[in-house]
Amino acid sequence: GAGLAPFLLALALWIGIFLLVQAMRPITQRALASNAPAWKIAVGGWLPFLAVSVVQASLLTLVVDLALGLNPAHPVLMWLFMLAAAMAFSAIIQGIVALLGSPGKLVVLILLVLQLVSSGGTFPWQTTPQPLHVVHDILPMGYVVTGMRHLIYGAELSGIVPTVLGLLGYTLLCAAMSTFAVRKHKYLTLKTLKPEIAVCASPCPELGCLIPVSKIRLNVSSPGPTRT
Repeated sequence: GAGLAPFLLALALWIGIFLLVQAMRPITQRALASNAPAWKIAVGGWLPFLAVSVVQASLLTLVVDLALGLNPAHPVLMWLFMLAAAMAFSAIIQGIVALLGSPGKLVVLILLVLQLVSSGGTFPWQTTPQPLHVVHDILPMGYVVTGMRHLIYGAELSGIVPTVLGLLGYTLLCAAMSTFAVRKHKYLTLKTLKPEIAVCASPCPELGCLIPVSKIRLNVSSPGPTRT
């Protein structure tokens, strides 16, 4: 029902961006090979995630307002707040995966699980164990859920501006993380320039190896006698 709408909307935003990072690279190799400043490469890698997450947030707002009849007390402010949440979530996920690579996806998934139980979406977060209180204070989903409740049900709006400023802070922090990731990966190694060639012991068409090792012959001719 409407009581779970703030939590489900925040959850849908996070999961949508998490699925996006499965299909898109946070920073492309072509961008890393360019002479552009690190911060420009980092912002260029984040902008596609931001654009898709903004579309996602807008579609979610339209669906719950028009199709499901949510009727929030402040529909325009709710949409703008969703855009701020999409901005922060996309920066966090893109920054973590850019810095850590594939293990970063696992970190993003762990953060999602922690926020499921600490954001206060289905039950008051104050009833959770004390360590989860720290998680609630650090991670952004709890603040998004609280802000969405105020905008949907028409409660006091004085806490919305600090929440938006906090989301902006998450965005700047993770943009700095992404910039650091660019600086880290901009240094090319010999393995990057000339990757290793994997040779299979038997034909593996699914891996692109059609010639087994036993069929490979190296023709090395010994040098002939030199004339003096």
